[in-house]
Amino acid sequence: MRGLIVVCSGVVQGYLTPLLPVVGAHVGIGGVGQNNLYLLSQIAFTVLTPLLSRWGDMWGHRRLLLVAVTMVATGSLLIAARPTPATLAVGMVLQSAVVGFFPLLAGILRSRSPEHGRIGMSVLVGALLLSIGAGGFVAGTLSDEHALAGLWTAVPFAALAVAAAIALPTSTAPRAGRFNLPAALLLTCGLGVLMWGLTEGGSWGWTSASSLLTAVAAAVLLTAWVLVEQRSPHPLVNLRMLRDPRLAAVSAHTFSSPSARSGSSEPTRSTSVPSRTATDSGSASAPEPSP
Repeated sequence: MRGLIVVCSGVVQGYLTPLLPVVGAHVGIGGVGQNNLYLLSQIAFTVLTPLLSRWGDMWGHRRLLLVAVTMVATGSLLIAARPTPATLAVGMVLQSAVVGFFPLLAGILRSRSPEHGRIGMSVLVGALLLSIGAGGFVAGTLSDEHALAGLWTAVPFAALAVAAAIALPTSTAPRAGRFNLPAALLLTCGLGVLMWGLTEGGSWGWTSASSLLTAVAAAVLLTAWVLVEQRSPHPLVNLRMLRDPRLAAVSAHTFSSPSARSGSSEPTRSTSVPSRTATDSGSASAPEPSP
């Protein structure tokens, strides 16, 4: 059951990138509009990551996992059934709930099978990497036959993931704590402003007034968030855990990966390589094996 949810996560993360140039041309979204869709999606990714994790600790990992999977399924169906600029924007934001799959599954795995936690997570990571590449390839192949057919790639996987989430056992971890609303607002605004600056900095100019003001605003908001968290008996994020170098490295990679994908997104490449098909793009999006 957990494997189905992880496969859905990989397909959702991998299928839309090679399709967006083709879909954008079909619905009238240019390169700038496509980059704005990526920006909106990455901000949603950044904001939902700590929120879904914390809500899972408070209200139950399985319950929040079902909410996240339902959001992803709804977004995938919306994009496929009626692709317009508005539905693409809303659908991609809903699909951003995919960032909650792994931490919520990890919470269930730790509470139900702590002795198999490390092996279980390794298997899930492997399934995720394979499904990211497979999702992009399948979507690209379908879109070679019909421009919008590839948008349906994620729908059956999302439906299976909803069924799997319903069938999963409930986490036995104790639920405690309160939701720190001031910390959530500061973190949401700080990360949103930071991601906006990182995404648009290249077009603004990294030393321009817009980039510098955005960086200052993000620094102020995130500093305020740290101060609020340190004084709260119910922090949104346990900052002490980041003192562990391994956890800090994983957190940095998780935050940086969406920015890297956004910066190398298809809207930019497709303008310079017009002969590239959706299948070629989907194959190129597959993760490379580790040496």
